[in-house]
Amino acid sequence: MWTLLYIGAGFVLWLYWSRGRNAVWGAATIGAFIGLIVAVIVLIGGGGFSWSIIAKGVAIGALSAVPGELFAVITRWTDRNDPHGFQE
Repeated sequence: MWTLLYIGAGFVLWLYWSRGRNAVWGAATIGAFIGLIVAVIVLIGGGGFSWSIIAKGVAIGALSAVPGELFAVITRWTDRNDPHGFQE
């Protein structure tokens, strides 16, 4: 299961690589920091250091930001394609 999530996260990160600042890379960075903290806690507890914990944090972070990015794309698309503007 984690292999599929790693592949999906890698694809999403590659897709958003050249788009400047975005939620996907921001969330992946936060996930890396949280994963690093958890890996250090596990190391202190005697379980050894595990890079997979950091990778899991990055994958979860990157994939959790995709809905937010898609919402932004849909919002821009609807604003551009509404000939009358938003009216209540």
